[in-house]
Amino acid sequence: MKNAIRAGMALLLLSSTACQSFYLLDQGIKNLDILEGAIEIESNGEPHVDGVDLNDEETEKLALIGQIRQFAAEELGLAVGNAYTSFYEVPDDAISYAVTAAHPLALVPYQWRFPFVGRVAYKGYFERADAEAEAKRLHDEGWDIHISPVAAFSTLGWFDDPVLSTMLEYSAGGLADVIIHELAHRTVYFKNATDVNESMATLVGRHGTRLFLRKRYGDNSEQLQQYERNLRLNDFRSAILSRLRNDLDALYRSQFDADRKLLRKKELFAHASELLFPQADHPESVLPPSNANIISRKQYSDHVELFAQVLDIFGGETRKFMAFLKELPDSDDPLPEIRKLLGLDESGQRT
Repeated sequence: MKNAIRAGMALLLLSSTACQSFYLLDQGIKNLDILEGAIEIESNGEPHVDGVDLNDEETEKLALIGQIRQFAAEELGLAVGNAYTSFYEVPDDAISYAVTAAHPLALVPYQWRFPFVGRVAYKGYFERADAEAEAKRLHDEGWDIHISPVAAFSTLGWFDDPVLSTMLEYSAGGLADVIIHELAHRTVYFKNATDVNESMATLVGRHGTRLFLRKRYGDNSEQLQQYERNLRLNDFRSAILSRLRNDLDALYRSQFDADRKLLRKKELFAHASELLFPQADHPESVLPPSNANIISRKQYSDHVELFAQVLDIFGGETRKFMAFLKELPDSDDPLPEIRKLLGLDESGQRT
């Protein structure tokens, strides 16, 4: 494993610019530390991790992860491999931090470019201080910035991602969702298409989790009901953010001068914050007026409904859905082929 990881890092460095090489080397070393620091989950009898003192609930979560892996492989057709068969104790409140940036007066993301994965609208760091340094650099250049903690990440099948200690705090539905979401990335990845990848994984995560919870706990289980409540809350918040995006887009396209736009931008964010967090003493601090914040949230939902229509064509069978995605022509934008299957034009109207 160690030699394979180092070989992969070397390949990435050879195909990078000098600036990228430093970033990839630094983050690669930190990722190597995580992978080498992960301890195999022993599955003889109750699952356990040598040297890690787990309580009964955490042990049950480890057993549940094994069941989720098996379900994802056998019934969803996801590329599971040896992912989530080891355990890593996260020393902080998150495994990593994602930096996003955007034009201050347009919903246009800043994009980074990396070998193999292409253009991405975020940049991950394993240390918060590194993320803050990158965010400051971009802010000083005039970009809106946003830093978000990352609960889990996927190495897209290059390496075997471990179970993170922070995952054991999730509900059954939350745990299934994050694992199936990340395994979807491991199974299908579209180069240069962050929003497409995240929307696809969001749909697969939700659909797969519902199927798993029904099979594991039953149609009327509290686990499934809790998950559905969380999804309804998430959809409510997404609707508010969608309206905010539309209002911001109209504002930025208007003929107002920059100062007027910036003032109105703050007002729109403040109103959305009050709707999202009515109990907060200072809701504006929870949703600061940053276009990067809006873009980072948008990536996970932008094309979910489109992918849901494709899944319906395959009768809700995730295996067939993923097989179709794998067979799409290699392109920076798979959406035209998807719309063609659905009989839609570029605007989403039936042809």
